Amino acid sequence: MPKQAELSKKLGSQPSWKDTIAPTAEPVKKSKSNGTSPSKQKMIRKTYLLYQNDIDRVAQLAQDENVGINELTRYLLNLGCELVESGQHQLPTTTQEVRKIVT
Repeated sequence: MPKQAELSKKLGSQPSWKDTIAPTAEPVKKSKSNGTSPSKQKMIRKTYLLYQNDIDRVAQLAQDENVGINELTRYLLNLGCELVESGQHQLPTTTQEVRKIVT
């Protein structure tokens, strides 16, 4: 018996974690990156450096909103990218010349 079916049998009719995070009645938006829905994309584990204050803010917001930290982080990252790509937000960037020793 496959693992998923075995676990489903053990859990019975309890709702899954997906049901508690996102209602199934809500339509899934298509991702701009490759045109496939996020649920059909393979997730890849990545590591990014963050300040402790930002980690704490995300954890507190996830707790306040009763959602998972990973789900909230994906949502906020997607929202931020959409705002920049649509021109609704402009990143405060500057150009600096950096000189390096090349050997």
